[in-house]
Amino acid sequence: MPKAAASLARGSACLCCRKRKLKCDGGRPVCRQCSKMNRVEECEYDDMTVKSRTQKLQEKLTMLETRLRELESEPSRSSQTSSAETSPEAGPSTSPTSAILAPVASSAITDGDPTSLSTTFQDFNTFDPTWTVNSPSSSSSSVELAAFPGVFGEAPADHLWPSVTASSSQVAPFLEGNDNLGSGFEISPGAYPVPTHADSNFASSFFPQWDPKTPLPNQHRTVLMNIFLLHRHQFSFEGDISRFDDSVPTNLFRPEPHPALLNAIYLLGCHFARSPYYSGLEPIFFNKALSEITLALDSSDRLVDIIETSCLLAVYLYINSRFLEGYCHAFSAARLAVGIGLHQITSEPYDSSAPSQQAAVSTIPIPAPRSQEEMRDRIAAFWQVFIVDRCWTVANGLPLALPDGDSPNSRIKTPWPIPSEAGIDSSTYIPLLRAKAVALLEKASRVASVSNKNDDYWADYNAAEIALKRLSASLPAFIGFEPWRMQAPFIDVDLFAIHSAVHGAMIHLYKDVNEVETQKGMRTILSLIRQLNNDDYEFLEPTLCATWTCVAKEYIRSIHTANQTPGGSDAYAVTIAEQEIGVLISAMKMLSAFFPIAGEHAKKIEQELQQTQGST
Repeated sequence: MPKAAASLARGSACLCCRKRKLKCDGGRPVCRQCSKMNRVEECEYDDMTVKSRTQKLQEKLTMLETRLRELESEPSRSSQTSSAETSPEAGPSTSPTSAILAPVASSAITDGDPTSLSTTFQDFNTFDPTWTVNSPSSSSSSVELAAFPGVFGEAPADHLWPSVTASSSQVAPFLEGNDNLGSGFEISPGAYPVPTHADSNFASSFFPQWDPKTPLPNQHRTVLMNIFLLHRHQFSFEGDISRFDDSVPTNLFRPEPHPALLNAIYLLGCHFARSPYYSGLEPIFFNKALSEITLALDSSDRLVDIIETSCLLAVYLYINSRFLEGYCHAFSAARLAVGIGLHQITSEPYDSSAPSQQAAVSTIPIPAPRSQEEMRDRIAAFWQVFIVDRCWTVANGLPLALPDGDSPNSRIKTPWPIPSEAGIDSSTYIPLLRAKAVALLEKASRVASVSNKNDDYWADYNAAEIALKRLSASLPAFIGFEPWRMQAPFIDVDLFAIHSAVHGAMIHLYKDVNEVETQKGMRTILSLIRQLNNDDYEFLEPTLCATWTCVAKEYIRSIHTANQTPGGSDAYAVTIAEQEIGVLISAMKMLSAFFPIAGEHAKKIEQELQQTQGST
């Protein structure tokens, strides 16, 4: 009796057969099933490794480039053949299509000044230092762009993107494994890849040229919006994202997002796209957002959106080490939020019978919320302002823009962030825990800065300590690496940030009072850092570098104290402290690939460590 063929190992079938749930023999380069069904080009194999988001997007980029070459060559061949047949004596001519396909320097898209964009790049300081080898220099027009038919009306978009459909019935998620985008924001796989500066084969000439005087093409809008939605929690943006989904019918009770907010979203999408092409568009979106803010303030148009826009711009400026500009936008957002009464929203849940739910202390009139969703958006906008203000106040040592005083007009009465879905336990709701952790971190930092430890100090200290213990006891456990995640981040980055903030508050509160608890908080933060995968850093909150800096300074202080001990320093303790500082510096440098401010913190820590070591 013939021996039965051995069954194929799980995951060894080609992707085409796995997709169609067909039996595959695993033959390479083409399996028998694909060969029989004339699907040779579709027969591909997975490398059996978990691919990062960058690898997946690079593969999609390569597929798109190949498709574009085919599409560009077909019209070219047909036009040449037609020209040769109809007018054999005619010389070469420049057709409208070839004119559009000609490369155009990115500097040409800014008011016709060939040097303006390069200057703006230097002013914005938005480039990753690691791009200096692979990215074109500003002296050579910074970034080469090219357009293709359909962008400016020469041909319909479907001519260039035959696989792209706008209908929701033929779409698939752009980024696999993401459960937070909702049913909208979906496009055909591989249609709109996100380029990355890590791709040595990146060719910006295959991306459509965009004239900033015209509306942003749908290809760019979809890509940049998807990128932002993956990172929106890092900016405490918890508003209703269904407003940005064109496939969702317009709700009469929900105004469209203000252009200022959309431009800020595209700006941050460009930042995280990590490509020279999109980085070249950052100054354009930034300036557009500023112009739209001015127009909105003049007409009092969708001011809640303007508050969210100012918060996004503030964080963008902070992470690029433009502290004073960032503080101006954070301060403007806080003042406007107070002006329209977002800090004292008291009618919750939403009461449709109430004639007005605007705070009585508001000085700027805005329409009353017309739905529960709009009410939640206003509450989310306030807590975005609060978190941005508190986090970056601790990070930069600047004054609070949103004080919580005892006067009736300044006291915060707005309820904590509210889950938008029924059945969610509000006590473990991540935006709520984040807001509480940030509030406690800022409070502990403020208590620690008091030099005169009088009765008022100890009253504040005891109140902060009780709040710290209560919040610590209520936090969900952080389990670290989660093996069921198929792509980065491989940890729960939200819980990572919340636990880091709570233990950062512990360090601030106890550093001059309780050394045991201080050391406990420092060790916990180091243990959190050691659980990070390289691909996780892209999704971490940028203010983590401030907490890490605080830990590093405590270790430097312990080294200085050990070296001043009579009879010689404790060499073992110093070695351990130096090793921990090395871990913190490495983490900051990893984070600086996405947030340049982290690199600045790393440099300062290295300098302080060298000074401490040199003084011994």
